[in-house]
Amino acid sequence: MKKLLLLFIIGVIFTSCSMPSIDPGHVGVLQKKPYIFGSGGLDDHIYQPGRYTVAWSSDLIEINVQPYKIEEVFEDMNSSDNVPVDFAVYTTLQLDEDKVNEIYANYGLKWYEKNVQAPFRTSVRNLCKDY
Repeated sequence: MKKLLLLFIIGVIFTSCSMPSIDPGHVGVLQKKPYIFGSGGLDDHIYQPGRYTVAWSSDLIEINVQPYKIEEVFEDMNSSDNVPVDFAVYTTLQLDEDKVNEIYANYGLKWYEKNVQAPFRTSVRNLCKDY
């Protein structure tokens, strides 16, 4: 009976946890989603590259903090003399590791598309009209 109970406990331990890893150049944000005990939400801790043991119901979300280039293409934009021009604008962005939790909590993984892309494109269009 003791062997069966021990086997059951070991089985519960190994099936109730996952071991996600975070690659170099990324950090992790833990989204807690408990089934029974505890409260859900984001953990305040920022997880550095490595392997972690988390509850099976929780997600360790990997966020890129390396600099990366974004291209915005503009086609048939009218300049100040009404000549249509095509051009592309490139920008390099990098998330601050210390603010990853706040960015994920407020804007999600699509933070650029939801909050930065439209104002950036509008400012480029406004500058294009002057030339």
